[in-house]
Amino acid sequence: CIVKMASMKGFVVGALRLLVTLCLCLWNNDRCSVNAYTPVPPATSLATGLSNQMYDWRHEQKIRFQAAGDPNAKHAVVLVHGLFVNSDHWRYTLKGLADAGYRAYALDLWGCGYSSKPPRDSAVARLVCGETNRFQEETNTPSILQNIELGTAQGSSRIASVDLRHPLGSPYNFYTWGELIADFTRDIVLSGQTKDKDETSVTVVCNSIGTISSLQTILDNPGLYDGLFVVNPNFRELHSAEVPFPKLSM
Repeated sequence: CIVKMASMKGFVVGALRLLVTLCLCLWNNDRCSVNAYTPVPPATSLATGLSNQMYDWRHEQKIRFQAAGDPNAKHAVVLVHGLFVNSDHWRYTLKGLADAGYRAYALDLWGCGYSSKPPRDSAVARLVCGETNRFQEETNTPSILQNIELGTAQGSSRIASVDLRHPLGSPYNFYTWGELIADFTRDIVLSGQTKDKDETSVTVVCNSIGTISSLQTILDNPGLYDGLFVVNPNFRELHSAEVPFPKLSM
C-alpha cells in the first residue's frame, strides 16, 4: 500500500507540474511560442558536415539553413525540401552543387526541422501566416474563386468553386512557406554580396510539397528568380498516367 501511495503521489505531483507548465504557456502564449517552440540545432549538421545557421525571420521566428560553395558564385541555388523532412534531405545535392561551382542554400521550412514551430492557434503563428493579409474583399482578392473550370484525370473538365485557404485554417500553408522562401532569398542569398544583385541569378530546386510552396513563391515574385527545377512533385500519382487501368479506377 505504501508503494502504491508513493507512486500515486508521484503521479499527482507530475501531473500538477505539467498542468502549471501548460497554464503558463497559455498565459504567456507569445513568449512560449517564440522560445519554447524553437529547437536548438547542433553547431554542425551530422548529415552534411555543414554549419547550422539561423535566419531571423518575421516576428522573431528562427529558420535554420545550411550553405555550401563559393559565396561569390554567380549562380545561387535555393533548395526547398518536402513533407516531414528538413534541409538535411539535400545532403548530397548541397555538396554536388558546391563542387560544380554553385552557391547552394537549403533551409528548414517554418514548422520543420530546427526552425520555429509555434502552435498553429498562437498569436505569433497568426501574425506569421501568409493568408492573414492576402485575401481581402476590398482589394479584390477573395479567398474563394467562383465557377472555375478545372481539368480532370480523364482529360475532361468540370466547374467548381475553389477555396484558396488552408482547409483547416493552419498557418503552416503554401502561402506562408512561399513568403519565407522569398524573404530568405532576399535577406540571405542576395545579401552581403559584392556584385550587383541584378547580376546574381537564383534558381529554386524543390521536392514534394516544397514544389507548391516554390511555385507560389515564383508567382508572387516573378522577377526574383531565374528558374525553377522540380524533383518528384507531390500529387503526380493522381495523374491518369500514373494510375494502373485509369479507365477503370478513375
